[in-house]
Amino acid sequence: QRGGKARAKQFTRLSQQFARAHVSRASCQRNGARGAAVTRARYGHEFLHAKWTAWKLNHPSPGERAVIAVLDSLSLGYDREARFDDSYRTVDFMLHAPQANKIIEVFGEPHVRFADALVRDEDKLHTLWALGFEVLVITHDQISEARRLVANFLK
Repeated sequence: QRGGKARAKQFTRLSQQFARAHVSRASCQRNGARGAAVTRARYGHEFLHAKWTAWKLNHPSPGERAVIAVLDSLSLGYDREARFDDSYRTVDFMLHAPQANKIIEVFGEPHVRFADALVRDEDKLHTLWALGFEVLVITHDQISEARRLVANFLK
């Protein structure tokens, strides 16, 4: 018998931590892509994008939280996860007027660690520059300097 109390006892915090530690990035990407494909097929791309954006807005990365604190302390208006062209790509922070052509991107460790992220990031930055945006990229190792970097960017 697979269910019941005996089976439930096997799912301890420790067993779940062990299982999670042995999941590969590739399998997570595969499962995420499958789930996204099903959601897209059932509800459409707009729905999928809205759900992903809502999740991103409610779960900022540590680097994004640092930039949010800086922008809020400077009383600057901004949009998070804003679309910048006709695609579904978004930017981390799109500043409001008078800084309307300025964008801040936070590249955490995954942006540096994985080659596919580097290619996507390069493409995104080239598109932003071609559209006339000024872009500040703050990497994971520059987070402690976020206030100074943002202040210099806004000059």
